[in-house]
Amino acid sequence: MRTAWFYLLVLVMVAAIGLSTGGCSKSDDAEVMPPPTPVAPPPSSDAAAPESQAGMVSPSGESAPAAESEAEAAATEAGGVPASLEAAMDDVIGPSSRALQAALEAGDLEAAIVEAVCIRDVASISPSLEGAPTDQAELDEFTGYSDDMVADANAVIDAAEAGDLAKAVESGALVKESCKACHDVFRKE
Repeated sequence: MRTAWFYLLVLVMVAAIGLSTGGCSKSDDAEVMPPPTPVAPPPSSDAAAPESQAGMVSPSGESAPAAESEAEAAATEAGGVPASLEAAMDDVIGPSSRALQAALEAGDLEAAIVEAVCIRDVASISPSLEGAPTDQAELDEFTGYSDDMVADANAVIDAAEAGDLAKAVESGALVKESCKACHDVFRKE
C-alpha cells in the first residue's frame, strides 16, 4: 500500500510539472475541441478513490476508461481532443513525437511521460476522427498501426515511470517506427 501512495505522490508531482509546462506539445494554431468532460466515478467499495480515476466522456458522449495516473490525466486534459485526423497528426502527435524524442535525448523522463501520454491518447482515438479511412479494410489496417503506437507509447510510459532511461529510449524508437510504418501507407503528400 505504501508503494501505491508513493507512486501516486510521484505522479502528482509529474502532473504538476506537466501542467506548469503546458502539458502536451502542440502547434500554436492547433485545432482542438475542449477536453473531455469528467463524469462521476462508478460506485466503488473504496470511497477514498482518487478523483482522477473518474471516467471521461468522449465528444460522442461515450464513456472512456479512467486515466491510469495523475500525470496521464493532466496530460490528457491539457491536450484536448483534436477535431480531425489531420489536426491530430499536425498539431498533437507530430509535435509530441518530436518533443518525446528531445526529452529522451535529454534524459527527462517526466517530460517523456507527458508526451507519450499525449501520443497514446490521441493515437487511441485517431481511427474515429474525421479524415480516418472509411473503407473497412483500410480502417482495420489503420487501426492496427494506431494500436501499435498506443502500445509503444505505453511502453515509454512504463519505462519512464520505472526510471529506466535505456528502456524508455528503446521504446521511444518504436514510437518513431510506428509513425513511419503508418505514414508509409497512409500519409498524403
